[in-house]
Amino acid sequence: MPRLRWSLLVIAVVLLATPALGQGATPSQKRKNADAAVDRNIIFSSAETINKGALTINSYELFLLGLTYGFSNDFQGSFTTLLPITADFPLTMMFSGKWQFLNTGKILVSLQPNFGFMTQEGDTLGGFGIGIAADFIVDDDGEYVFTLSETNMMLFGNVGSDGVLSDGVAFAVAAGFTARVARAVKLLVEMSVPGAAVWDRGDFELFPEGTLFSYGVRFFGETVAVDLSFLRPIHPDADAGFLVMGFPYLTFSARF
Repeated sequence: MPRLRWSLLVIAVVLLATPALGQGATPSQKRKNADAAVDRNIIFSSAETINKGALTINSYELFLLGLTYGFSNDFQGSFTTLLPITADFPLTMMFSGKWQFLNTGKILVSLQPNFGFMTQEGDTLGGFGIGIAADFIVDDDGEYVFTLSETNMMLFGNVGSDGVLSDGVAFAVAAGFTARVARAVKLLVEMSVPGAAVWDRGDFELFPEGTLFSYGVRFFGETVAVDLSFLRPIHPDADAGFLVMGFPYLTFSARF
């Protein structure tokens, strides 16, 4: 009789566990597998990383070329450079990483260290810092996502005979939302505000005149994604000139 009770208990545990084992991909995994540009929104990064062993080639406005490689499912490294289209373009190199230290399936949080510099005719200006991003997936299919992020950068280098070493940090805070409205179409919106903090004065200030409202559409698949977006300054003192819709911003991603 005790043996029968133990057998029934084992069977009950197996039956209870079976639905959980058969649920398949999480909302985060579904989103990641479907979108070749899943690790970014419009300008700012999302909290998502690409899969281990994946390589993504990114083009921003045709002038910037980026490469991203997935060292693991939760860590990726990126390199971006300004293409030397003309002889007077500065040498520009930017490196960044992304470590996703939390993923519940619907809530993702990542740390993003960054370093970069540009040099031209003996002048060099660079920066280094770290950012954090969090994604909040609303639904079970990963189709509706809110993103919050904050990015920091300290400057260094020399311009002419003057040395540059910032006594504070420049930063930007951003909030975004993506919504999948068709099988291969997403709508994207993003709001960002720059700011600065100065150590010795204890100043912490946002610069609302630099606020950008960005919006656009992404045509995407598992291997290719194209964003057609606009960056619109919205502060009353900002002037977008004749560009009523904002500055056009085209990005392209191919994942291998």
